[in-house]
Amino acid sequence: MEETGLWDLKRRVSLFIPCAAQIAGLAFLSEKMRRTRKAAFPRIGFAVVVGICPGRRTRRNQGNRGASNRQNEIQVRVQPESQCPAGSMGARSRQYLQLAGSRVCALPVHKFAFMNIAILGTRGIPGRYGGFETLADELSQRLVERGHRVRVYCRRPFTNPEDVFDHRIQRVILPTLSNKHFDTLFHTFLSILHVIFTDVEVILICNVASSPFAWLPRLFGKPTALNVDGLDRKRRKWNFIGRAFLHFCEVLSTLTPTRVITDARAGQDYYKKRYGADSAMIGYGAKPMPNSNHFNQFGLNSRKYILYVARLEPENNAELVIQAYRELQTDWPLVVVGGNPYQPGYVEKLKSLAGDRVVFTGPIYGERYWSLQKNAGLFVFAGEIGGIHPALVEAMAAGNAILYLDTEANRETASGCGIPFQLDTGNLRSRLGELMASPWKMESMRTDAADRARKIHSWETVTDQYEKLFHALLDRRQGG
Repeated sequence: MEETGLWDLKRRVSLFIPCAAQIAGLAFLSEKMRRTRKAAFPRIGFAVVVGICPGRRTRRNQGNRGASNRQNEIQVRVQPESQCPAGSMGARSRQYLQLAGSRVCALPVHKFAFMNIAILGTRGIPGRYGGFETLADELSQRLVERGHRVRVYCRRPFTNPEDVFDHRIQRVILPTLSNKHFDTLFHTFLSILHVIFTDVEVILICNVASSPFAWLPRLFGKPTALNVDGLDRKRRKWNFIGRAFLHFCEVLSTLTPTRVITDARAGQDYYKKRYGADSAMIGYGAKPMPNSNHFNQFGLNSRKYILYVARLEPENNAELVIQAYRELQTDWPLVVVGGNPYQPGYVEKLKSLAGDRVVFTGPIYGERYWSLQKNAGLFVFAGEIGGIHPALVEAMAAGNAILYLDTEANRETASGCGIPFQLDTGNLRSRLGELMASPWKMESMRTDAADRARKIHSWETVTDQYEKLFHALLDRRQGG
């Protein structure tokens, strides 16, 4: 049962009373420290900002008025002026004090300590399609954990009532056109029309095809950040008209959003050289789940199979991988994870080429997916379009020995933790044979890959970068 406005008002009033006393105490203490002029306590020019954030209930506890996913939070932030330069986020460390039974958080001063954020342009959460969906899922979870309000716009065909997701995140489910040419464009347009009439403060838009609409929220005082991913127009699935339109969107992406985001240095350099446009570079993260034996359901043995993960599209070169594998003398099966709801005929073509030793699992996620990643003998990545690919990052995080197609973005991602191959069946077959004949080398590669993923490709680091970017956009809006 939903709370009434009266109950919500009573709760806020009950929280405000101890909060006011705490603020008064902090103000008094600050003034006293200033007057004593002790060296340990420099003069403090401070700001105190309070936000009372009532918890959100999940379906499980909707019947309990007092239950919530998290306690109501009273947030107090105090910081010296010298540590608060214009536009600065300050330190991220938080100190928690228990005062009057409430949770009081001493946070760095910032004009927008808590933000109201929207993520759109993806198929929605939970993430079960591609990189943008994984980004929306992982990022939104971590943002709400830090106290921000987040809504994610979802496409109706990709959601169902049984979805498992963090219910502190608001899902806005809108219709779309189930057509590869108009799906993203149509749904993003509807999402933009919806979000401009909400209290959202800053918007993350995914996909370069969304650029024609990225200027609309800015008319309503809502800054936009557009993640363009890689050069989508170069994908083989597009015809001439599709490529021309995406090229047009690429040009618009330098003009319509408040800030452009690329996910690799290669993409950042491209935008700078081609359009003279500066962009923020923010990659992808990975967080492996605990190991399990779900891989057994496919009749596999641990460390005794080759894994390939990608959406089954021509530019991801599944056909090349299958052809090279067929010419390889091995008893290790090839496991192909992925699908393509827009081109089922292409998937059937791959299956007809594969033979009995190739296992097609279809799209899988969660524990089953990570079980396959963590128990693979080696991982083959053959994507040639895009920036930092989530599947390659996840293979590194799982501690896999990796063969990757030699492209600038893939080299940047792997950074010496894998072995490159050329876009040639014979070259890939040769690399597979050489690596499988060197178990000691594969073991060393697994350790190197896992170490790099932990240091570089952390979702917490990615969230830090997006959070800092959102704050900067809001500061820019206010002229701060």
